[in-house]
Amino acid sequence: MSVRYAAADGPARDRRLGVAMSIKRSTPTMLAVALVLVLALARGSGAIALLGRSQAALGVTTAPAYALTWVAVGLLAVAIVALAAGIWLWLGRPGARALVVLALALFVVGGVANGLVLFGAPRPQGVVLNVAYAALTVGFMMWGSRTERIASAA
Repeated sequence: MSVRYAAADGPARDRRLGVAMSIKRSTPTMLAVALVLVLALARGSGAIALLGRSQAALGVTTAPAYALTWVAVGLLAVAIVALAAGIWLWLGRPGARALVVLALALFVVGGVANGLVLFGAPRPQGVVLNVAYAALTVGFMMWGSRTERIASAA
């Protein structure tokens, strides 16, 4: 069975189907992708580590055991959303930037909630670092968006 490809119809078909014709992204966008994927990896590994520990093993928290499980589930949810956002941004999918912003918002709000549940109050240094990480990621994403828009107009 042979498959015949029409060269002229290929790009038009890709546009109709919403498939990215090329995965070439600007350097700032790729930095944003890397930051989002690192976030997903860190939150996912934190969730797995928290699920494997008991309340006594942590020692710094007075939260009940069920609260640790819910914090771990929240971390895992943030990791899944961030992983999807990073992949979508890399592929140039429509709505990827909105999903990245959602993942970063969940990251910052989740950090505050985790601080409340585990320690009684969020640690200011942690909140500042989370907000700075989110701002850096959004900055690279927007810079990459502008760079790609200028390159496609030329």
